[in-house]
Amino acid sequence: MDDLQFPPWRPDSTETVVSDQPAFHGCDEVIDTFAAKANATATNRVYTQSQQWGDVVRARVVDDNPNTSPTLITCWTGSGGGLQFVIQAEGYQ
Repeated sequence: MDDLQFPPWRPDSTETVVSDQPAFHGCDEVIDTFAAKANATATNRVYTQSQQWGDVVRARVVDDNPNTSPTLITCWTGSGGGLQFVIQAEGYQ
């Protein structure tokens, strides 16, 4: 598991779940922008802090179309301070 290029969709035991904090603002903006451009809604946000990944936000993006799967977005700060994110279709992570 050490060779992962991005945080797993489900927080692992090394992450601490926290409430929304100013440190997550950039990731929240990324998620909100993606959801808006997809005419969808970001739901089920989980905020964690990780020694490996930094501040991590995970969210599901869903729209009104029953024929599409939710999109999973994971956004994290990383060690360099910049934001990084990965987008996955639910069921393929």
